[in-house]
Amino acid sequence: MNLGALTTTSDLKNNYGSVRVRVDRTDMDSGSSKVGSLIGSHVKTGIGTLLPTGASVGTGANLFGGGRFAPKFTPAFAWWDGERTVDHELPKFMGTARIAMSRRSRTFGPAEESAVTALFASTADERRPMTEVS
Repeated sequence: MNLGALTTTSDLKNNYGSVRVRVDRTDMDSGSSKVGSLIGSHVKTGIGTLLPTGASVGTGANLFGGGRFAPKFTPAFAWWDGERTVDHELPKFMGTARIAMSRRSRTFGPAEESAVTALFASTADERRPMTEVS
């Protein structure tokens, strides 16, 4: 995960009501007024990204619409530019993941590549159609 400078998340609902969170494509009541962001592996945010209370950001997502509230739900391997959300290209994601892991003296080997490929395929429905849930 790489959170850009000034990436901000809220963990308290303004009206102190219960925060709704995304679970298996369904918004559910968390039963709590304090729920921060749930952020997957290999997520990247740009400078000034604003994450709403209870945001869910899937593995490999990239949010770079600085200064605007990100969607409450961003699917795995999606790119959000502040206006629209599109699929991340899997080969480009893997290239970036290799670089990021090598910076930490780790490798992105065949096992990781296989797991990411399977996750990309299994989350395809979440990326089509791209809709945001508030």
